[in-house]
Amino acid sequence: MKTVYKLRDYQQRVIDQLWHWFGENKTGHPLMGLPTGSGKSLIVAEICRLAMEFGDQRILIIVPSKELCEQNYEKLLNMIDDQSVVGVLSASLDRFDYDKSIIIGTIGTIFRRIEKIGKFDLIIIDEAHLTNNDNVGMIRSAIEKLTERNPALRVCGLTATPFRGDGVWLHKAKNSLFTDVAASVEMMELIKEGYLCKIAPAKTSIQFDASSVKRFGSGDFVISELDSLINKSDFTREAGRDMAKLGADRKSWIVFCVTVDHAHNVGKELVKNGIDAEVITGMTPKDIRASMIDRHRSGDLQCLVSIGVLTTGFDSPGTDFIGMLRNTRSPILWVQMIGRAMRPHPNKKDKPALIADYTDNSAVMGPVNKIQGRKPRSFKMEAITKQCPKCLAECALGLRTCFKCGHIFDVQDREIKLNRDASGLSILDEGHSEFRTYPVTDITYSRHAKKGKTPSLRVDYYSGLRRVTSEWICIEHQGYAWQRAHRWWQKRIDSPIPYSVGLALDQTSKLRWPDTVTVDTKDKFSSIVRYDFNKHPL
Repeated sequence: MKTVYKLRDYQQRVIDQLWHWFGENKTGHPLMGLPTGSGKSLIVAEICRLAMEFGDQRILIIVPSKELCEQNYEKLLNMIDDQSVVGVLSASLDRFDYDKSIIIGTIGTIFRRIEKIGKFDLIIIDEAHLTNNDNVGMIRSAIEKLTERNPALRVCGLTATPFRGDGVWLHKAKNSLFTDVAASVEMMELIKEGYLCKIAPAKTSIQFDASSVKRFGSGDFVISELDSLINKSDFTREAGRDMAKLGADRKSWIVFCVTVDHAHNVGKELVKNGIDAEVITGMTPKDIRASMIDRHRSGDLQCLVSIGVLTTGFDSPGTDFIGMLRNTRSPILWVQMIGRAMRPHPNKKDKPALIADYTDNSAVMGPVNKIQGRKPRSFKMEAITKQCPKCLAECALGLRTCFKCGHIFDVQDREIKLNRDASGLSILDEGHSEFRTYPVTDITYSRHAKKGKTPSLRVDYYSGLRRVTSEWICIEHQGYAWQRAHRWWQKRIDSPIPYSVGLALDQTSKLRWPDTVTVDTKDKFSSIVRYDFNKHPL
């Protein structure tokens, strides 16, 4: 039986923003910033459905794994009326469709069979942060070859983190493929709407400061160096006891470690403390790994101790406790690891997921919803504080001596620093909401036209005496702008949309009003993100 999917308000909004961007930019390749859990596969499917309405189009969807290939394929089959136009190109799934109008495939198979797939009008890249900012790698090479076949080819990238692992924006490097962020959704909007769950920090008994560990340039840590400092029995023993205490009432755990050996040591310690834990790594046979994940999702396995396999594309919504034993300076990895606990689930109905951070990740990179990209060479991420090894005072990073006891900091000290004060640094910045909801007390309609431009219907919303926002409905336009106007009109009256603004103005007295409008106050024009028609259904 075919599942019927209905777009959420924010999903429709970002698709509108993307189409508007394409209308305003005849060249270039846009990005969409969409948090984990925002429903990227449904958004991709709707983009494809709309693109197919504009004529004979060919669309290639690039994904990094067979799991994401299957997930996106299922949504496509439910959104596209003619399912015969949809194909799969993935060796892992033993599917090799070359001539379909819409092809979804894993990048490895696409790259190896690039000569067989013809030319495309649009490429959609899921997990776009995997695209190299330099013109290298399989994704960039495939796009280069496909652009030779169709110089008008457009590319759209979707990602929860629109920057590379080193923090550099995907659209701001010298050789970036992408040119702009066309649409985005804030994590806090999804939390407030109940599409993601809240997270909260646990007060851990210890923390590992890895500021002395060698890094690859401005990138992440040298794993062998990090492991040599963290993977010690006393650290593991204390962290294991502390996690068992902090997560005693939590049903579904994920613990992130540094190496396979570290994961096994942590797993043994958790079992000693009464936790039903198993270790899952890239070396775990596929059938056993699949069984572990299934048991974790069903609640039969309490804890997965992971190294490198439970980030991109992994989904176990019941996860309500994360033990963080993996220091990182990769903002992408940080967001992905924390994001494993943010899916809504009955486990978290009355309480947030708990993040037990035994690293300095929170101190260095801050709340997960405030992670931002950077321009090339604009800064180097470092810890913002350091611990005095003598008196345990928290000191500013630049101090050479402790302000409290006068201890002289040794910059060559290679021993990892343990902070034994309970710590619960902020994981999520709930801050001041940039979305405001206003009761609608009046609406005015007028004809809006600029010289030489097609006129539109201007709609002004008032709350009391204040005009809180405006929007422009493109009744006389064509293409996607008209489709959006058509949907807007259908929500307000049971009659066909007029073919002119003048005729629309004749009917505005019959249009139903929303009870409230929710406005993005951060946006320059205070754009509407949601209407509430609960009191006045059509």
